[in-house]
Amino acid sequence: MRHWLVLLLLTLAGPVLAQGDTSPIVRSSLEQNTAIPGQPLIYRISVLVPTWLPSPPVFPSFEVPNVAVRLPSRASGPISETIDGETWSGVSRSYRLYPMAAGRFEIPAGLVKVTYADPQTSQPVVVDVQTDAFEIIGQLPAGADTLSPFLAARTLTLDRTFDGVTDDLKAGDSLSISTSVGVTGVLPMFVPPVTPDEGISGLVFYPKEPVLEEGENRGVIEGKRSEEVTVMVENAGSYRISELSVSWYNLESGKVETSTVPAIEFDVAGVVPVNEAVSESFSARSLLAGMLVVMVVAVLFVFFIKAYGQPVLKWIKYRLKVYKLSEFHAYQTLKHSVRKRDYSGTLVAVSNWKDRIGRHCASLDMTSVDDTLFALGKSQFENTTNRSSKQEIAAWNSVLNSVSKLRRQADVEQRQRRRSSLKSLNPT
Repeated sequence: MRHWLVLLLLTLAGPVLAQGDTSPIVRSSLEQNTAIPGQPLIYRISVLVPTWLPSPPVFPSFEVPNVAVRLPSRASGPISETIDGETWSGVSRSYRLYPMAAGRFEIPAGLVKVTYADPQTSQPVVVDVQTDAFEIIGQLPAGADTLSPFLAARTLTLDRTFDGVTDDLKAGDSLSISTSVGVTGVLPMFVPPVTPDEGISGLVFYPKEPVLEEGENRGVIEGKRSEEVTVMVENAGSYRISELSVSWYNLESGKVETSTVPAIEFDVAGVVPVNEAVSESFSARSLLAGMLVVMVVAVLFVFFIKAYGQPVLKWIKYRLKVYKLSEFHAYQTLKHSVRKRDYSGTLVAVSNWKDRIGRHCASLDMTSVDDTLFALGKSQFENTTNRSSKQEIAAWNSVLNSVSKLRRQADVEQRQRRRSSLKSLNPT
């Protein structure tokens, strides 16, 4: 009888022990750990619970330097699995991990916050489950190690157009050149800058911030990088903006290909500035006299350096240091940043200028400068479809105008203070 009782207790305890562990199950999987830079690696996290999920799990974001993380369309979906004869339900989350360069990258452990219904009370229970750390590798394909910067895609289209008439250009006119690179099989963020910073005498280039468009077509990533630069013509003459080439690795053919757009050539009417070279035939006597003068000057220069070089050098360094700490230098730096359309540089330059001028005229009201900086920031970060180039130029000019106005006001105040001090020294 005792043996039958023990057997009965073990039979009843079996299902209890099998069903006793009702903690959520969190699994992770990586299909493969090596990819060409710019190509995705699929990483999945699956969460299973014995009951149901009152609220969706909170998955980690996996922010890692040199690794781009994206969620595909329908990244999360329901799953179910039979465990010990019971149906467990849950959610699976897929990630696309893009190595941005060649090398090894450590993906740290992530924390998954799971809220599920308690099997006994149906009350929500919150637990944190940690995933394992893992490594992914970015590896260049054979034959593509010479590409710099590296870009791999299924297809690539390169296009360059200009807005404006090139037949009737005059000094002071401008052209707007738009360049776009359309790609499939890679995110547009991997497309390198394509607008050249050409130093062409007589032309000034004002580039705008690039625009990236990203999408997905039947599971294939596609996108476009668009760049626009305004070219200001300063002088008359004939100009040529070089052809543009983009070399890339074709994922379909496994070969390096180059896409090219032709050069842009145009003429600007007007008088072409000419540097006239002054030619003079030197006789042997005049050449000898010139060499003698050079030698005398060289000897005097060496003597001067030996006698006064160190004091003069110290004086020059001191004056240069004083100049760099002056309000005028801060103002010139501000003008340079505005002309370059350097927003972050302009913010720093304005802050330095306010500090310098505030030492001499603490009573100046900087509200107008702050207002123009706010308007400039708004023009930089608002939706580009609602922003015109005229509004942006006006925002940049307003910063300089407000600063110039305060400088004139400060100059007037300093003159008035000098007059007052002179009157106190010479009472009438």
